[in-house]
Amino acid sequence: MKDRLSALGGLTVLAALAACYTGPHVDPDRLPAPTTEVAPTDPEEEPAPEEESTPAPSAPTCTSKKTWTNGDRGSKLMHPGTACIDCHETSRKRTPLFAFAGTVYSTLHEVDDCYGVASGVSVVVTDKNGKKATAAVNAAGNFYFEGTLVPPLSAKVVAGSKESVMKDPVDTGDCNSCHTKTGKNDAKGRITTP
Repeated sequence: MKDRLSALGGLTVLAALAACYTGPHVDPDRLPAPTTEVAPTDPEEEPAPEEESTPAPSAPTCTSKKTWTNGDRGSKLMHPGTACIDCHETSRKRTPLFAFAGTVYSTLHEVDDCYGVASGVSVVVTDKNGKKATAAVNAAGNFYFEGTLVPPLSAKVVAGSKESVMKDPVDTGDCNSCHTKTGKNDAKGRITTP
């Protein structure tokens, strides 16, 4: 408490001195004009670190430089990057019907119909009951499993001894419905290799 009073007393003295100051008066009209010159820096002085910024997301691209050009003609290589199950079940009533399907890419922001990773990668999906199904990617990066799985589904991408595990189980096996070129429903973009 004594320290507080002492500090307050010091402030009071400073305020009183400032109010009583009778030094020379400065006419604001006689002050020099402000300048925009920058003072030279000492070459020995370390430059100030630049502020870190969050990098902008990459623009959608086609890393493989190869795209599907055969329209809706049925093929295991057709329409990489698009929602396989939605297309097969609803808009075209095509078979086969998949338990899960999608495309694996090397980067997050690949355009639809761009071929993905061509080999050496598998997707492993585990259903609610612990049933596991594995699908290897084909030449377009597409993978699919014809069969039955009970949601919710957990998934991981495996490439040799590396794997990338999806953080939360999902209720659909239509992987590309969330893993779009910009990502939906908390997906950051495409399914990528680990």
